[in-house]
Amino acid sequence: MREEETRPALWRFDAWDARAGLAFASYRPADDFEQDHLNLDFPTVFLGPPTFQPEQLESRALALAACRGTFQQGWFLGGRELGFGELSDLIEEVRRSYVAGSVIDHGDDGGGGNTQSPPVTPPEGGLGGGDNREFPSRPEQTPLRKELEEIVSSFSLEIKELGEFEKIGETGEVPSVKFEWPALLEAEPTGGDDIVERGGLLIASELLARYQSDGRQPNYHQWAEASGRFARACGMLRLWKAWSANGHISALLKSAPHLLRELAGMSPMLEKMSHHAREGDEIAGSLILWWLLIPEERADLEWNYELFYHYRGRYGFWTNEYWSAAPLQDLGYWPIPQELGRLANPNYPRRASAADLLAMFLACPQKFSDAGNWQLWATLEICLFAAAYLTHRDSPLPITLETDKRALWRPRNFDFHQPAMALGKAWRWLSKQLPGVAFVPEVEEMILQAATLSYRNQIVAEPALA
Repeated sequence: MREEETRPALWRFDAWDARAGLAFASYRPADDFEQDHLNLDFPTVFLGPPTFQPEQLESRALALAACRGTFQQGWFLGGRELGFGELSDLIEEVRRSYVAGSVIDHGDDGGGGNTQSPPVTPPEGGLGGGDNREFPSRPEQTPLRKELEEIVSSFSLEIKELGEFEKIGETGEVPSVKFEWPALLEAEPTGGDDIVERGGLLIASELLARYQSDGRQPNYHQWAEASGRFARACGMLRLWKAWSANGHISALLKSAPHLLRELAGMSPMLEKMSHHAREGDEIAGSLILWWLLIPEERADLEWNYELFYHYRGRYGFWTNEYWSAAPLQDLGYWPIPQELGRLANPNYPRRASAADLLAMFLACPQKFSDAGNWQLWATLEICLFAAAYLTHRDSPLPITLETDKRALWRPRNFDFHQPAMALGKAWRWLSKQLPGVAFVPEVEEMILQAATLSYRNQIVAEPALA
């Protein structure tokens, strides 16, 4: 009897490009690299995004040839070749590593590698003052928030318990446990559950912290692109109306007093708007914020303010007539608080975006649960805001204030103008993307490392030895 027939067979990687989400795997014993040749006659499959459905191959030869490119050969830990008892576990490893590896590679921390990314804070620190942990204020602990926190924390607990009671054996089999995220939340939303709205506020606050006034600033065009896409997206979700109704816009502007002082000296009209905004006038504050975020519409806004302000007219940015052909790309423009940037994109924390944060949370939610309460909740708020924006794309037509208030019918996307329903749909989408399998801590750490892989330094082509 041959020696390989006495060694246990597992689903093992033959070749794997973690960042691209491409993998060849076969059901076989661990390879013996001391032999002159490797056995090619094992059941072999190929996996790739977006479905990660296994495709049957006749031989391992194609997998070994792929190792001449960006694929690493095998998957090792401490000299042992790792494997899985079930193919579904290997597929989940590939999928989660691919999601973690989708964080943007900016080329350098000055943004030279990718112009479709958030602007960095100007050298003088930005008129908004950088990370502002005082805004938005700490939310009240509601039953819904407690339920969400317990759900995410339970995944982290599963990983810790698995690491305590299970170990990777001599055969290299990776212990795992299935995990199911509830699609429906049991707790009923209350007035304090403005989670989607607060996620948008965190991004708005960061955009103000990185504010750049004109083309003389080094990242002005990147900032204007990011802020314009964000302001119109919030209009699509009707967040401007929700912010105004709850006094959030005045609080946001008060958190950046340098901006109001700067604007007051530009023109009599801006001085008047700034004065009303400082006194807590939400309509004036909305106009100021829109003026700041969308430079190309400033002339029209000043004219609208003069014509409509005294009559409390409803403004166009409270409707959701904006549509984006690439909503996921939009997320890549929007900055996040710098404290989250270090978690979301370890290589380029200053340019970490909402897309990076969403990818890292979907791949490794335990990372944010273990980081602290503020980090967990800021991440949940931004990710639920992002999910609400992404899932809103399935609506057949925009809804305006007129159809909202007067029409006898309700379009299919009417639920997005009810905060509880928007939150519910966003969570249902997230629950389907989050990990379905928890692995031992050593393997979970390998998934985290996928976010640091780069083709430019060829790290991905090297065996994953630890």
